[in-house]
Order: sequence, then structure tokens, then C-alpha cells
Amino acid sequence: MPHNAVMDKLRPHMGPTRFTTWEADGSTLPVAWDDALTRLRESSAATGSEEP
Repeated sequence: MPHNAVMDKLRPHMGPTRFTTWEADGSTLPVAWDDALTRLRESSAATGSEEP
């Protein structure tokens, strides 16, 4: 599978998987990438992990 081959090559360059969750009103969906990345950075700073 092409996807598996690509992921195998990318894996050494990737950090650990992280999940960030938050509540959002339906009127704010879909969430903009800028907003999601800001929330991920804020979550990383709060936990002391590396930024995305």
C-alpha cells in the first residue's frame, strides 16, 4: 500500500502522537486550522511538551 510506505519513511521524523480536545459551539464548526493549531500550541505549553 502506498500510504504504508510513505508512513514508514516519515515515522523517524515524527514526534509522538498527541491528542488535544476542547468544546466548541456548533456555530463555530468546522474549526479553522489556525484555531486548531493555536489550541494545540497552548495545550503543548501547558503540558511542557514540544510545539507542533
